[in-house]
Amino acid sequence: MKKSGVLAGAAAILAGIHQIDLSKLVDTTPCIEKFLNRWRQGAMEILANISPDHPSYLAVQRLNLPFLCEESYRLQSFLFPDGVAETPVTRLAFCHNDIQENNIMVTKTCMRLIDYEYSGYSYPAYDIASYFWEMTCDYCVDSYPFFHIDPTRYPSIEKRRIFIAMYLSKLLRTSIKTSDHDKIDPVLDAVERFQLACHMLWGFWSVIRAPQAATATSFDMLYYGQKRVDAYWTQKAKLIAAGVLPDSKGNSLSVGFLTVLYFQAGGDAKVPPIMTALIMRATAPPTITSI
Repeated sequence: MKKSGVLAGAAAILAGIHQIDLSKLVDTTPCIEKFLNRWRQGAMEILANISPDHPSYLAVQRLNLPFLCEESYRLQSFLFPDGVAETPVTRLAFCHNDIQENNIMVTKTCMRLIDYEYSGYSYPAYDIASYFWEMTCDYCVDSYPFFHIDPTRYPSIEKRRIFIAMYLSKLLRTSIKTSDHDKIDPVLDAVERFQLACHMLWGFWSVIRAPQAATATSFDMLYYGQKRVDAYWTQKAKLIAAGVLPDSKGNSLSVGFLTVLYFQAGGDAKVPPIMTALIMRATAPPTITSI
């Protein structure tokens, strides 16, 4: 997915998909909203009904679903912060909504996306965010947990700029250069914000899919869900530190939010510097805000 040819092909294909007008044929309610409502409800039902003696009980509890559920009602404000202008990737468009390596078919002559099960109207930033993050994932693993995530494989800022320049050039039908910061930087910020939606949605999805893959020889859905939830909190901390999400009232720079980050990271020995700095800021009045 990171090879130059694949990168260019993916940018062109996504730009093409996002220009398809199906608004008169399909429901245009954003899929992010529909999926979040459906999957959040399903996950909370599983939490409510799972018994303490169930083999997956502890794994479900570790996800801290009530806290994630509460956080999900703020997601919209994180994706579309006040005062941030609309970009070509934050306008409703027809989207694939499940960009990952198993859904990208590359042959000697072409590249195409397959499996449109989750397709529908959404925000292009979500598709691009999925593509970037899925570069860190390998699902062709033949041993437990049957996937591998390597955060160091997340595309560099240079590769992301190249991708966005190619994407916008195709979408807007004009030449966009990587040096066109006024056009590319707002899109890059939007994509990073939409990483939050990707992680939250697939975290909830993993919980409702777990009963369908509950053997020792199958993909560990709950462990995958934990990885996505952890990635959500880590990404949110990065966005706040980088100023992409404002450190202000309502954006959860709070002891509750940072405590989850802290303990999911395993305590002092494993806390990244960025998290330590945020914890210190949040525990020094008057910067604390309630959630």
